[in-house]
This record gives sequence, C-alpha cells and structure tokens, in this order.
Amino acid sequence: NYLAAFAKREEGRPLLIFDVLHRKLFRGIEMDDEQLHGPAFSPDGRTTPFTGNRGGQFHVFLLDLETEQITNLTNDAPYDGAPVFSPDGKSIVFSVASGEDNAHLYPVDLADPSQRYRLTEGDWRDKDAIYSSTGRALVFTSDRNGADNIYALELATGKVAQLTNVVTGCFMPTLLPRHDAIDQL
Repeated sequence: NYLAAFAKREEGRPLLIFDVLHRKLFRGIEMDDEQLHGPAFSPDGRTTPFTGNRGGQFHVFLLDLETEQITNLTNDAPYDGAPVFSPDGKSIVFSVASGEDNAHLYPVDLADPSQRYRLTEGDWRDKDAIYSSTGRALVFTSDRNGADNIYALELATGKVAQLTNVVTGCFMPTLLPRHDAIDQL
C-alpha cells in the first residue's frame, strides 16, 4: 500500500513514502548521503534497504523507518547496489560490481552482515535481482548471452535458467505471485 522513492534536490535526496491507496504523501525522511536510489521495503514494512554514495563509494544501507537510524551493510570498495529483501526478511540480496564489466549477486544475512558469499559467477553483469514469492529462486537481469535478459537462479541447486531471449534487452524483472502456481514474470 506504500511506495518509497528518493526525490532529487540541489543537495541531498529525501526518502518519500507515499500512501498509494489514499493518493498522498505519507512521510518524508531527510537523508545526508548522496546519489541515493533503489529503496525497497522489508516484508514487515519496518525497514528499507537502498544504495547510496558515502565518501565516494556506493554501499547498501538499511534504514529503520521508526528510528530513522541508517546502518551501512557493505562498507567496502566495490559498487554495491539494487538491494532487495528475502520473503522471510532475514537476508538481503544485492549486486556487487567486480571490475568494469562484471557484477555478481551476493546475499547478506542480517543477523551477521559480515557473512556474505557470491551467488553467481562469470564474465557478465548480474543485477536487479528479486526473490520469488517462495524464496526458493532469484529472478534477475544478466547480459551473460550478450543482450540483457531475465534469468532465474534456483537457490537450492544453483541451476540458472534463461526466461527471456530478446535482442533489445529486458531489464528489472517483476514477479506477480500466484496462488498454487509459479510466480508470473
């Protein structure tokens, strides 16, 4: 029922939360970091991960919407971006740029953010991941066959399946959960 977005100003980007059912601004939160983007709500709606630039590096941050406390989850050198929560709210997956032409997906366990590992490998860019409604798969954009297309990664087996095959590219997948069926792309 809510939508989060960063608004652009001359300095800073406040996080705006809109109540879409009542068509009004619900809340605005001033933010100190720059070039903020990609907010996504936790399943319980209490926190939002996002990407931002702090000290010249892009990191994944977690904002507690009640206290407005911000935690840097990925205080490291590579570009980290496009964070999304797992359906159970216990972890976040995001994309990490490893060189100019490569990016891979990494999960981080919120109980211990220092523990993370690479989910995808290869000389391509894997990005914009989202979890299936069951949490058993990630659907993401990748250019592993040339053009950007949509792929699914089965988390239990590591099996990757290409879901689209277009020359012009497909980006930022969205899934529609369906009862008693596979999520619809």
